[in-house]
Amino acid sequence: MGETEADSLPPDLAAIPRDRWPQHVAIIMDGNGRWAMRRGLPRVAGHREGADRVHDIVEEASDLAWVGSRSSRSATRTGAVPPQKSTS
Repeated sequence: MGETEADSLPPDLAAIPRDRWPQHVAIIMDGNGRWAMRRGLPRVAGHREGADRVHDIVEEASDLAWVGSRSSRSATRTGAVPPQKSTS
């Protein structure tokens, strides 16, 4: 027998009927610079790591056929960075 969609999903997600899945998932990237600094890395390394994780999440969402995504970055410390939005 062939593998069904539910067979390839994590058990907690497979238990939810597809029509009950969220239509929109927000990813708020905050704390990446602090994460890097706690590890003795430059802040940009944290931003790069955060972007890599968002990429992984978007790829997985695409594989699951989630239709839209939006990400926002925030610099609450300075308040100088405006939100960045993307839709795919």
